Amino acid sequence: MKIFISKGRTNFFSFSYINGREFFTHKLTLPEKITFVSDDELLRIALLALPMEDKVIEIIGIEPSQVIVNSLSKILNIEILCENYSHNDNQSDLYFISDDTPIYLGFSGGFDSLAAKNILPNCICVSLRFGEYFERESKFFANLDTIIFEWDIRTERLNLIKRFNESRHWRFMLAPLSLLKGNADNIVIATGTIMEAAPYWMHNRHSELKTYNHFVLERAYL
Repeated sequence: MKIFISKGRTNFFSFSYINGREFFTHKLTLPEKITFVSDDELLRIALLALPMEDKVIEIIGIEPSQVIVNSLSKILNIEILCENYSHNDNQSDLYFISDDTPIYLGFSGGFDSLAAKNILPNCICVSLRFGEYFERESKFFANLDTIIFEWDIRTERLNLIKRFNESRHWRFMLAPLSLLKGNADNIVIATGTIMEAAPYWMHNRHSELKTYNHFVLERAYL
């Protein structure tokens, strides 16, 4: 599979996934709070969005560091190919969380996120506006004090082809939140229980993924 990543106007990015004759594109508009995005971060989003399972993924349009490529390849059990690599290493060697570490809560305005906000009173709320038939969700957070990403990943695909593994779990929805790291050594990303409540996990008929089988938001991503 090939992934094309293009940078448009300030804070606007497009991700196109091509596998043979099938393709899917999603676009991401960032909040004004985010003023710099590295190619390493764009690679994280492209892969955290859970594209179709493929053992070899070719990345076109960005120059990520060899460090992040090696790290994501190992964690996701895939081979990532890039034409060029940057010489910058944006990864922190520290994995330390203190009382001052910022906590960002994926906030939809629903019961789960309201409960999480009550448990984490000092968190910073972050919401994703998916549009289309998910636009109804924005009514719950649009007028609240929350940082909003606009991401059309949930729009209808051509021929109704599913290019993503959202039926497995919903963790892909947190992908853009890693951009909030900025220059901080580490951040904490929190959410309600929706990640573990996906219907897919409510029965025993599922098969193990060959890739993404140990998918977590851990040090290598953040």
